[in-house]
Amino acid sequence: MLDAFGQDIRFALRLLLRAPGFAFIAVITLALGIGANTAIFSVINGVLFRPLQFGEPSQLVVITEQHPTQLTESDAASTGVFLDWRAGNRTLSDVTLWGDSRFVLEIDEEPEWIDGVIVYPNFFKVLQLQPLFGRPFIMDDAVEGRRGNVAIISHRLWRDRWGGEPDIVGTVIRVDAQPVEIVGVMKPNIAAPTPNVDMWVPVRFTAPSRWTRHARWLTAIGRIKPGVTLAQTRDDFLRISSELQVGEFSDIYEGWQTAVEPLRERIVGEARATLVVAFIAAGLVLLIACVNIANMLLARAAVREREIAVRAALGAGRARLTRQPAHSVVTVASLIGESIAVERFYALVLVIFAGVAFVLSGAGVYGVLSYWVNQRRHEIGVRMALGATATGVWRLVVWHGMTSAGLGIGLGLVGALASSRVLTNVLFGVGTADPITFGAVAVLLGVTALLACWLPARRATQVDPIQPLRAG
Repeated sequence: MLDAFGQDIRFALRLLLRAPGFAFIAVITLALGIGANTAIFSVINGVLFRPLQFGEPSQLVVITEQHPTQLTESDAASTGVFLDWRAGNRTLSDVTLWGDSRFVLEIDEEPEWIDGVIVYPNFFKVLQLQPLFGRPFIMDDAVEGRRGNVAIISHRLWRDRWGGEPDIVGTVIRVDAQPVEIVGVMKPNIAAPTPNVDMWVPVRFTAPSRWTRHARWLTAIGRIKPGVTLAQTRDDFLRISSELQVGEFSDIYEGWQTAVEPLRERIVGEARATLVVAFIAAGLVLLIACVNIANMLLARAAVREREIAVRAALGAGRARLTRQPAHSVVTVASLIGESIAVERFYALVLVIFAGVAFVLSGAGVYGVLSYWVNQRRHEIGVRMALGATATGVWRLVVWHGMTSAGLGIGLGLVGALASSRVLTNVLFGVGTADPITFGAVAVLLGVTALLACWLPARRATQVDPIQPLRAG
């Protein structure tokens, strides 16, 4: 059994070396199909399946204020209501607050803008997140109404700006023209709350007042007490909202409701729809790749029909013959696995997949038409023996290929039109029917199909009319 398997592998390698064009197209087709699916799965695994980097992430929730008409301030929270939530809730062990900010970092008298966040001092305690070295914030790091003079920096900033200096903790730097002490360096690849944060600075907010309740621009994160359910937490915050709407500041809270959702749902929910669409696109790309390989193998088998017949006559069994094309494909896949490394990418996934599908469509037209030409070699030889010119044969093949391609483009445009209506709810700026885009894509696909038809048509014009007549 092992000897037969080894012979099949060696034979498959010889076939690939004997037909480098076939091997090259097969490698490219499989590389594109497998690469696209591996890349999108790595993204989906990282976003949808990999656990969050915080302690007991299932207990973390995001709390926001929402209003049906005041959309500019919805889905956020004010410092005043945060302090009310912190004092009045019965279901959270603790709650913290953060807001986007930018800081001017001065190193060697050269100012540089960096992305950061201001956070309530208990931010890392609530997330149960420890720095790589140094310490998290404590309440004494910031006095009420002021930003603290300490900071935690990201692993990226520490590596890029200080070269990974081991004694960075305790260093005093200038941030926004003020001295700030670095008390910790965060672990690498931490999204707390987003991946682009390079500095965390603590802030103690002033006591609730009318002004602090108006400015809704922050995000609150709470940790549910053990044994308390999400439904109980939502009921608890609805109670707080009801009390605020009839209290001293009822005019500020009129119409506002409090929303509580799991932190994971908040992070994943915004990307889930796009990732699902990308996953479907990746599956279609792999399907196109598999169909193309199947068509190419059919064409290859048609060319080797006489050879396979001779092998069968010499005693090769059906199973052995069937294994040969399969081993060829497996060999190609193995070569790809050893030679390429798929990098993760997060942007323009659908555009990349569209480009991959575009390349595979050209390979598909070529594979199908090559198979058709090989199947009709006898007919083409008879036509040429009866006086058909090379130009006439070329036109026959190209017409056949372009007819099929035209039908496919037409069906594709219908599918694209239907898909664009669905994607309008997912992707910003996608129109339901842009005639310029649709027309340009159709023309580009038509030109690609024409180029894919050229080589099989040229091969058809080189058929020797004598050989098919002798074989007939």
